[in-house]
Amino acid sequence: MYKMNRPLSRALALLLAGLTLLLGLSACAPKQEGGWIPLEYSIKLAPLAAGDHPLANLSDGKPNTFFEGRMTRETVPTTGNILILDLGAVVPQVSRIRYTPRQDSAPGGRIQDFKIYTSARNYAANQFDGTQRELANYFDLVGVGSFDPDSGDAQTATFPAAPARYVVIQAPYSATGGDSFSAAELEVFTGSEEVLNGTELWNAAQDLQTFALERDLPALAENAAALLQHFNDAGVYSYTNEARVKMLTELRQKKETVKSLGQFTSLPNGGVWLDTGGAEIQAHGGSILYAAAEQKYYWYGEDLSANNLPGSAASPAVGIRCYSSSDLLNWTDEGLALPVFNNPQLVDGTPQSPDLPLYLAEDGTAYQASKLPAFDMVAGGKVPENGTRKSPVNSLRKTNSPEQIAALNALYADLNYAQRKQFFLDFNWDREIRSPRVVYNDTTKQYVLWWHEGDLGGSRQAMAAVAVSESPTGPFRFLHAGTMPVEGQERVYDLALLVDADKTGWLVYTSDGTDGSRSLCAVRLDENYTMPAQTDGRAEEGKDWNQLLPGGAGAPVLWQEGDAFHLLLSGNGRLAPAQTKHYISADGIFGKWKEQKAPAQGDRWNDTFHSQPTAVLPCRDEAGREIPGRWFLLLDRWEPYDAKRSAYQFLPLLSQAKTHRLTLRWADQALPSFSPIGDSRLPWILGGAGAAILLAGAAVYLLRRKKTRNPNAKPEGRDLD
Repeated sequence: MYKMNRPLSRALALLLAGLTLLLGLSACAPKQEGGWIPLEYSIKLAPLAAGDHPLANLSDGKPNTFFEGRMTRETVPTTGNILILDLGAVVPQVSRIRYTPRQDSAPGGRIQDFKIYTSARNYAANQFDGTQRELANYFDLVGVGSFDPDSGDAQTATFPAAPARYVVIQAPYSATGGDSFSAAELEVFTGSEEVLNGTELWNAAQDLQTFALERDLPALAENAAALLQHFNDAGVYSYTNEARVKMLTELRQKKETVKSLGQFTSLPNGGVWLDTGGAEIQAHGGSILYAAAEQKYYWYGEDLSANNLPGSAASPAVGIRCYSSSDLLNWTDEGLALPVFNNPQLVDGTPQSPDLPLYLAEDGTAYQASKLPAFDMVAGGKVPENGTRKSPVNSLRKTNSPEQIAALNALYADLNYAQRKQFFLDFNWDREIRSPRVVYNDTTKQYVLWWHEGDLGGSRQAMAAVAVSESPTGPFRFLHAGTMPVEGQERVYDLALLVDADKTGWLVYTSDGTDGSRSLCAVRLDENYTMPAQTDGRAEEGKDWNQLLPGGAGAPVLWQEGDAFHLLLSGNGRLAPAQTKHYISADGIFGKWKEQKAPAQGDRWNDTFHSQPTAVLPCRDEAGREIPGRWFLLLDRWEPYDAKRSAYQFLPLLSQAKTHRLTLRWADQALPSFSPIGDSRLPWILGGAGAAILLAGAAVYLLRRKKTRNPNAKPEGRDLD
């Protein structure tokens, strides 16, 4: 008779306990009164199929085949990928779908966020094209939720049972962050099912709000209040049962997390992190600056707290936010280091005057009286031309007191009306902000901020912009925005900023030329780090600027290690995860860059753990001293269609002393700046020599154990009868 060993029995006990907890969260087990409908439905509407992955694969009963849509924007409705399944007749009690993702090694098109609609009406004669108005007019929204794109297992979405002939799946975003859409099987279940009691979810949100108010955490209390209002407006049951269970778990976990605010010893990589005030950190696409005198870190990033524009992966610009920390884990919100300009009087026909400020409180009389209409987030559509609408979000007054707004305007007291109007047009809510980077200039004693500016309306070229401040937390003074003085590569997209060992400033950026080609360029900065350097009034190739690499890679991260320069690039020029490429130059920024082995190890999907790199910083000991060859890589895990919920990762990055080869491994937890330990503590702490000693000792031990082991001894960990 075989007896289970103790570790295995404990593991099974924990598993059973977890299942019991999950069933407890869902309030009751589902009733199996129905069954899965045979795969005999037809497709009323779907994205155009790729030639070798047809629609028929959705219902062939073979998980190893799959449907995939063409990966072009022209084949996808403006509201995202939509599948309308026609069951052929009204089926009573439709209550669940089961989705099996593609089973090959590529995650392309796996469903993440989705909405489910149903209808019992007969639309046999109707032709659909997938607009949001069609969905609202012809179908009933029955469930909002998400699948795990990392899992290849079949996943279900449960919603209130109702008669239905049509089942609609709308998936605006896939795991690849692009326009593709894929599924191996889609099945429909008929039968009634009991689901999580909505009151329990409501009470959890209310409990979090009360808890936040008791702890004097206004941002968290406001978030909980907004969730309660959303439940009140949309109804708790607008979410799938699986989504409600997940939300309930997250609300309870957040309450437990809040108890440790300001005292975190680790953070979950790939998660949404909270600042010391309980609000979700808004520092996307950012960079981190270390101030040695204070032994403090400053994290600058995009504030994407506004909701996405309808049908878009972009958000109204709020500004660049700053956080401070002494350990990379507990971050204090220092506010908007540079909020966007927002005075509509500069463009609404108000008589020209040098007294018109760049900033106005949105709840003030002057702002409210402006004839400029606000952009309608509900109506959606294309973002209007620059300066023709007020922002759809009132972000300035939300984060700034009247005194702070007055201090912001004082920075620009020397500007005339024309200059202020141009600043407003260059940096307001309909500008796209990406890649904020900050360096310190020892000569001018100023902090210099660069970032990429796009145009949500699509009428202006991609540019770089610059601001300066005497304080790391700002407020920064906007200086200018423009393209690079580089013939054929003027437009600026993702960028990196570096001050090298010789105190020379460098800007590296991705660009697309007038001929349609993509490339990576570098420009040398002037002594102030606020303008591209020029020789005799022009930028000279090879001296002031140079093309480093051809190709369309994005998200550059640049740093120096001794005499070598490292460059990381995402293999995807869009906001989507991809394999990170590594290049080294041993002879300067303008030298020859050699591609190295991709640093990410154990990366199942070959997409840098579902993220893009954004910054590198050296690991430090508790005294603030750099630890040679040990780095932290900051990465963003993008949620394009819910940008404010995009997550962060701090992963340990190891550089070999002689070759400078990089190794990046996954770690479940982000750790303090003085604990660069990754997934193996001793090798990181001891360094290369210590690791070699450790491994040698382990080998000797194993050899001795092998020689002395009794071959007749019974196996350890189990008893045999």
